[in-house]
Amino acid sequence: MPNAQASLIVSKSPVQPYAAELKEDVSPNDCMSLMRWPTDSHEVLRAFDAPPQPWLSGHRGIDLRTEPGTSLKAPRSGVISFSGKVAGKDVVTITHTNGWKSTFEPAVTDIPRGTHIHRGSVFAHVSDGASDHCLHECVHWGIKIAPDHYADPALIAQLRRVTILHPQD
Repeated sequence: MPNAQASLIVSKSPVQPYAAELKEDVSPNDCMSLMRWPTDSHEVLRAFDAPPQPWLSGHRGIDLRTEPGTSLKAPRSGVISFSGKVAGKDVVTITHTNGWKSTFEPAVTDIPRGTHIHRGSVFAHVSDGASDHCLHECVHWGIKIAPDHYADPALIAQLRRVTILHPQD
């Protein structure tokens, strides 16, 4: 399986929120990802480019090839926490069960704010609205994991071999 070389270690600790989302029947040979790709196409037009300091410019997400009307699927379970215009652009944000936030631009949804959505369910569509990331050929996906810290969505969505560590009694 491509991109499955790395190993992700998951504990049953309450500080590891991902462990709660694992199915009981995960086998040692299964590959999983912290988040799923929000589109069927995984073609990245512009990669993540973190700035050296949080206040400097950079590309705090990835641009995925899409077209207006493309369905967006929830990368992880969570709630719709924002849907509207930011600086004239259509934006939808999901606050995930682990506290991370995924933001999509340009995107629109009819799902009311505060609605719980499940991993893999369609929650929005790429709009034909303005975007400073690309004209009408992509959606920008950013993941905020702390107040001034963004993660690379391509790495988060990458499949990894799962190792489950059981606590010692």
